[in-house]
Amino acid sequence: MTNSRGELKRRVLEAICGIALLPLDLFITIATSDYGASRKQLERRLSEVQDKRSAMFSGNLRVKKKHFDTLIYKLKRDGLILQKGEKLMTTASGKANIKKLAKKLPSPKVYEKSAGEELLIVMFDIPEKQKNKRQWIRSALKEMGFKMIQKSVWSGKVSLSRRFLEDLSKLNLVDYVDIFTAMKLGSLEDS
Repeated sequence: MTNSRGELKRRVLEAICGIALLPLDLFITIATSDYGASRKQLERRLSEVQDKRSAMFSGNLRVKKKHFDTLIYKLKRDGLILQKGEKLMTTASGKANIKKLAKKLPSPKVYEKSAGEELLIVMFDIPEKQKNKRQWIRSALKEMGFKMIQKSVWSGKVSLSRRFLEDLSKLNLVDYVDIFTAMKLGSLEDS
């Protein structure tokens, strides 16, 4: 499942916009598939979900259904969707919200993992007003294979994606992010 709340909200709104009736199996398929999954991948995932339908209301799947119900409730409360009988429909405000969410932040899933020769350390201090960008950068670093040392300090023998660096610039985060190369590994006692 996606890490970004806005990404999940956008995907659900898009699904409701294009489908009059949103069955739970379809929601689970969309929510647990990778961004940009092909039709064949979605069909295979839908088949897996339907095979596991008998276990849907036990354990972890019960929690997912509760989260889904909460999300639908919030979308209704915010005026982004309407329910008429069994049908869920996107409102004009919901359609506008899809466009707004799609422009917001790039998906961290687009950054490929690539091993590097040197240990990179990425540190950032993004203001509280931009906390969604902090969450985005953490997801992107994790996706590229970095490991968290502290919430705003990550390291790894990873090559940074050119696209990631371009997105940092587009999101005006360059001034808040520092990237270092470690010349020697070890602690002070090893020196």
